Amino acid sequence: MRITCDVSVLSRQLAGHSNMRQPRAVRSSLAICRQGTDAVLHHCTAHNKQGNEYKVLKNLVGVFSKFAKEGKFTIRLKEPKLDLVVKTDPLQAQGFLKTLKACVTGTAKVQLSNVAPVTQSHLIKPKTSMVVNSKQEYPITTAFPYSLEHLMVNNCSLTHIEARMLRLKRLQSLILTNNCINELPRAVTAMQCLRELSLPGNRIDRLHPDIFDGPIANTLSKLDLSNNEIMYLPRSVLLLQHLATLSVGSNKLRRLPHNIFRMRTLKYLDISSNNLDSLPFCLSKLRLQEMKARHNPFDLKPEILQENNDQMPSLLSLLELSLRKCASNKLVTGGIVCLPRTLRDSIRFCCRCDHCSAPIMQHCILTTRTNNFLLAEVIRYGDEDGNEVFLGYFCSKSCAFK
Repeated sequence: MRITCDVSVLSRQLAGHSNMRQPRAVRSSLAICRQGTDAVLHHCTAHNKQGNEYKVLKNLVGVFSKFAKEGKFTIRLKEPKLDLVVKTDPLQAQGFLKTLKACVTGTAKVQLSNVAPVTQSHLIKPKTSMVVNSKQEYPITTAFPYSLEHLMVNNCSLTHIEARMLRLKRLQSLILTNNCINELPRAVTAMQCLRELSLPGNRIDRLHPDIFDGPIANTLSKLDLSNNEIMYLPRSVLLLQHLATLSVGSNKLRRLPHNIFRMRTLKYLDISSNNLDSLPFCLSKLRLQEMKARHNPFDLKPEILQENNDQMPSLLSLLELSLRKCASNKLVTGGIVCLPRTLRDSIRFCCRCDHCSAPIMQHCILTTRTNNFLLAEVIRYGDEDGNEVFLGYFCSKSCAFK
């Protein structure tokens, strides 16, 4: 196994000299190879491509791997008296140490290659960023570098997001602008490092309800789906715990999720050029710094629209009673895992009263108001006449008119 890394070679014989400086780390190739019947460490640099070999069996004083998850470890040799201080990618570090342990203990059969000089490609620092601006530049026969953290593919007429993109475990930024993508695959929810997902100028018309219900919910901070054909935002968008920027301008949105107030980290919201007939009243609970809402009809009339007070209990109203009981017992945030799935999903996505925050499902009053003064300071480039209509959900008349 061979890894590309930075290696400092420390001599323990010279460690006691006060005027001895610690050698700087050098870009290197470190491999576990076979020399005859013995396993050896093969250390090569740009100045020494033939490399140095160090025996593994009965020649290791110790391996210090406390910080292996950060890509750092030290190999202490008996002869010569050297310490190899290694810094590399965390995944490569863990794989290398696993192979080294198997060679030392003999617990597993390891296929090792023979010692051979390295080429310049083994010493190049892994590529972390890639920008593709035309079909001619797009890699068809070659794979994307495993080390990519930022990938931008523009104007390449992509019809879907390829699986090999979604398998890039270190990817933090995925930008696919002005393509022909019509669907966001479910596999995107498993991307554990993704912080920015931008797909403006595509043909996405719908999103799966649970597309953001996964590891991506803990990392994503910027979501740009502008200039598509989306009619509804999925309920799972409320689970994005660190989302600061949401751009969904120039789509076909009719309504925003009522529980958008749960996105407490949201700072920038662009909902311009949609078909919105109203805005959620609970937007005033967010600490927005800027919101663009221009070019929306906002044609919902300001009045009490609906009052539902059915006397006959139904399965839905029983579910509502269960939700309120869970809320009163503080099971909304704690103990939610042990609840039935139907009730658990209802707790996460149900509507709440804009005044008292009680869960509401069937028995609710819908009202509209114009010019929510609480949002006046954050709306930028809003409706030309300043007549944004805000839709509120309330559990009772007393809450609706407070």
